[in-house]
Amino acid sequence: MARKQITQDLLQECFLYSPSTGEFKRRKRAGSRGPAGAVMRYVDSWGYVRFQLRGVPVKAHRMAFLYMLGEIPSEVDHINGVRHDNRWINLRPANRTVNARNSARRSDSTVELVGVLKRKDCASWSVMLSTDKGRITKCVSDFFEAACLRKSWEAAHGYHPNHGRAA
Repeated sequence: MARKQITQDLLQECFLYSPSTGEFKRRKRAGSRGPAGAVMRYVDSWGYVRFQLRGVPVKAHRMAFLYMLGEIPSEVDHINGVRHDNRWINLRPANRTVNARNSARRSDSTVELVGVLKRKDCASWSVMLSTDKGRITKCVSDFFEAACLRKSWEAAHGYHPNHGRAA
């Protein structure tokens, strides 16, 4: 069975999107799924707001772009890192690289700075620097030097100021 095509017209016919709150509301009753005016609030295990449009599961942040601009970018970045915050001001089109440069620090990280690792085999620090051609690893003697190297790299290569925030 072919997947149903979701268009801007169909989305706007079925839902009302509020750019200031980021909420999608039903324009009309949808059978047993909810009354007109119902806010789409289901947050999945990854933290994204999801709903269904004519039986097709969709993510609200992607639908915001379709609703507002008529097209969906390859990826959508939540600028403040809050995945259920779909206010228009908080969304920007992105690609994999741009999105990765605005990511939170891993929750299992032992160092409070993304891209800096304490070397277990010696008394030094490793700094990981990503380029278009791959990853570069540099070893330095102290944490301050590692932090300066990493932060200057981020500033020079277009990382978002939110990059590395606590998850």
